[in-house]
Amino acid sequence: MTEYRELVRILELEHINQGDLLLFRNGSDYLTYDNKQIVFIDGFNHLGDKQTTYIEFHPLNKQKQSCSHLLVDDSIHLYLKNKVYNLFNKILRIKDGTNAKLTHEFDKDQIDLLPNPTSITQHKFNYLFDALSTIPFAKNIITFSIDFNSTSNGAKIDFKYPLYDELCTIENNTLFDIYLEDFEIVLFKKIYEDYIMNMVDKLFHKDIEVPQNSNLYPQYYTLLKIKVILQEAFWKEYDINKWPTIKRKLIKYNEMLDNLNQFTYMLPSISKEQQELNLQSYKNEIKSRKESESNWLKLKDKKMQEIVKKEQTEIITSRDKEIETFIKYIEAAEKRYVRQINNFLTDQLVNDSIQNYNQFKNNQEWAELFYWQDLVLNILNADSASLWFDTRTDKYCFRSKVGATLVYENKEGISELLTRALKEKITDYLNRFNNGFFANHAIEIVLVHKLNGIQSQKLKQSERASNVIKILLFENAISTIDDDKFDVKSSFEFSKENNHFFYTRNRFVPTKHLLKGFNNTNLASNNAISFDSLFSLNEDSYLLETSEQELECKRSTFIEDLIFYMVDEDIAAYYYVMNWLSCFFNSLEKSGTALVLIGDQELTENILLDKIIKEIFGLQYCITINDEECKSPSTFDIAYDKLFFHIGDISNPATKFDDETLYKLVKDLLVKQSITRLNEDGEQEESIIHGQMIITAKNPAPYIKRALSKCTIIKVNDMDTIIEKLGLPDELILEDKIEKDLKNFTDILQSFKANSKFSKYAMDTKERKEISGNKTSNINKEEIENEIDAFIQAIKDKNIEYFEKVKELEDGAIYEQLKSAFDKDDGYFIGQDLLHYYNATHEQKFENKKQLMDKLKEKDEMFSQEVKTLKILTAEQKEEILFQGYKTSSETKYKELYKINDYTLAKDITVPYGAIIISSQDNIKKYNHPDLENALKLHKEYKEKKAKKV
Repeated sequence: MTEYRELVRILELEHINQGDLLLFRNGSDYLTYDNKQIVFIDGFNHLGDKQTTYIEFHPLNKQKQSCSHLLVDDSIHLYLKNKVYNLFNKILRIKDGTNAKLTHEFDKDQIDLLPNPTSITQHKFNYLFDALSTIPFAKNIITFSIDFNSTSNGAKIDFKYPLYDELCTIENNTLFDIYLEDFEIVLFKKIYEDYIMNMVDKLFHKDIEVPQNSNLYPQYYTLLKIKVILQEAFWKEYDINKWPTIKRKLIKYNEMLDNLNQFTYMLPSISKEQQELNLQSYKNEIKSRKESESNWLKLKDKKMQEIVKKEQTEIITSRDKEIETFIKYIEAAEKRYVRQINNFLTDQLVNDSIQNYNQFKNNQEWAELFYWQDLVLNILNADSASLWFDTRTDKYCFRSKVGATLVYENKEGISELLTRALKEKITDYLNRFNNGFFANHAIEIVLVHKLNGIQSQKLKQSERASNVIKILLFENAISTIDDDKFDVKSSFEFSKENNHFFYTRNRFVPTKHLLKGFNNTNLASNNAISFDSLFSLNEDSYLLETSEQELECKRSTFIEDLIFYMVDEDIAAYYYVMNWLSCFFNSLEKSGTALVLIGDQELTENILLDKIIKEIFGLQYCITINDEECKSPSTFDIAYDKLFFHIGDISNPATKFDDETLYKLVKDLLVKQSITRLNEDGEQEESIIHGQMIITAKNPAPYIKRALSKCTIIKVNDMDTIIEKLGLPDELILEDKIEKDLKNFTDILQSFKANSKFSKYAMDTKERKEISGNKTSNINKEEIENEIDAFIQAIKDKNIEYFEKVKELEDGAIYEQLKSAFDKDDGYFIGQDLLHYYNATHEQKFENKKQLMDKLKEKDEMFSQEVKTLKILTAEQKEEILFQGYKTSSETKYKELYKINDYTLAKDITVPYGAIIISSQDNIKKYNHPDLENALKLHKEYKEKKAKKV
């Protein structure tokens, strides 16, 4: 028989045992209602009739107005709130790229349709969530009500989403004193709609039927059934659960809920005094919550309660520090540090310092100072971290590992940063050598200029008194640079040239794989093939032709097998790719030929490029030529400090990289050895073009047809075929095997008997002939211009038939909203859905709303109209509405409406002299001002004054 206490375990409430009682907890505090602790008792352990300190929790209490019922309801709302937060967090982490491994749990197409967050979007959501969670048991994220059908055993569940409702009616893009971008509002709403509301609607479109064996306790059954249904859904749909045995737990929970009547004989009796106490405590608790809980208007008011504001400010501040300092700059300790930490190498400058102060060389206390400095310097060097002083910026620079962001700080800032970055590694070292006394001390690293004035004995006494180890790092122990370069022929980061006073820093820091090329290690080669017997130059001497001779293909690593099957077991293609890679791996000199791989991009981009090439040559030295990674189409900017150039699919109509631009880039990057330009000071700059080029686009023909003599075009197998030929169960195992095989594969690249002569020629293939006859463009600018004109005219004509394909989006909801907007008054359209309208009706799609809006604004001023309510503070300090935004409605989901006729342009709105725009200050210049200079001054003063108040 199931134990009575199982009724508590199913709630998954945090509790502790105290004697024979279970006391519930809320975080670190005991859970109390009406300032009385809640305890669970069974039929064999009870408190006694006169006990008034505690309130007894009876899960199956039939009285709705009881603390027992309230506890069950609270626990389920708390559970749902946390699951919604976890879901939001998971999706945001996928979208911002901080955890791409989670992507397989979601539909990729659906995820891709969501707007992309910025680096602070997650931060804003956490802020909103914490603001709504400030009041205990607040139900502002998700809530529900239960309506029992009096004529049956069914219960109808009605869910509500208060935060979602606020996002739909948000004014001035501001919620709880935080500004949300349009795309962030859309993103949060879409997550609600697509991942929460849709799921809930499917799960609860029918009444919950109470089974016969639980009909004595319909309230408890219904409440817990809601929790179990959603618990299973969050697990199966999104893999959100905290139990590894979730499947068994759900089976057990459902069996128990379907047989609640079995607990009838176990129920402890409830004394009259306890019933009265319970009821009165329930009423007091509900009254207290209503009095203390801030409502929406109060939370949105700029004069919100000080305690709420203080807590929210602390939340933001603490997260800022964590994001901007801890996460960004501190790297986790790695295993090889443990192996290397004993082999300290003292920096020559430190030895110089010791010699310059030989009056201290016999002084043990000063020796200790240099011991700690040595420790810091060697930890920095252990995992390719680096620290230097740059005379050009007069600042210190820190890099936590190869490829990490460079952080520039002054003397005080770098001391704090080094303390944060190294304290864990220093503590690990002390623990490793069982130095318990020091390991229990706090660590502080301080940069000092010279020894004069330092009283070592006083410093040591201070350390012992405060339990702080102050590690002095002398400035002259840090390399000083006044120039930098990108030299792929050197593995040293700092060097002095021609008796130069300061160091020159090499921006090229080789990966652990590329370091093999500098170590001159003699490895036995596994390929005995003669390239002269496999390839020969055609009669025009610009193209490699393959012989008909049958050759054996020797392979010894997993990645070699992968490449062999990728090129469909074509031996000539396999050796060409291996030779092309090996020559570049060992020389880092470009071949002047592009490798063009036609076929499965999941294989060519996600595997070959991302998991092999970028790992070997360094992510920071690889660039994909597209609008996201390249700020401009400048060959100089693209080639700067890069070892690999990649071109994938480019179909965005607003791209900087049309076919003609790509052709010029391909030509320059393959043919030219360097490129020059004039900088801002009128001085000539040169960028050496080091990189190899790999192309994985579906249709590269338009921009490589004029450079075919430099392109080797190979058709690749699909991912499923590769996995089958490699004998693997799935793609996850493929990636794991690649990661483990990179060392072996780079050993092969280093020892491969490469032929640099043949790497400089393209190989003739049948795909090369096919591409030469392809005349299909990727980006047809003239066609795009015509399509945009037709799109604008369709909106002006309110031609709803033009937008038929929009019906395919969101089950036709966006189409119906547009139709309602067209029919409203003299005609409107919904600005935030323009990207949906256009991309649904055209093959060539824009990547984001801004790109489309820029194009539309160029074409027609209708898209530059003012749509938001404009509030001003007059010279007399009175708030007034200068322009009223157009009223929207539920039919259009309360989205901002744009007029088709009789609209108002921002430039036609005159802001009175001395007035300040307070609703939006993003671009006040777009409005008409009698005195623009005075207006800018007033707005600047207003913003500064407002910032000081915050």
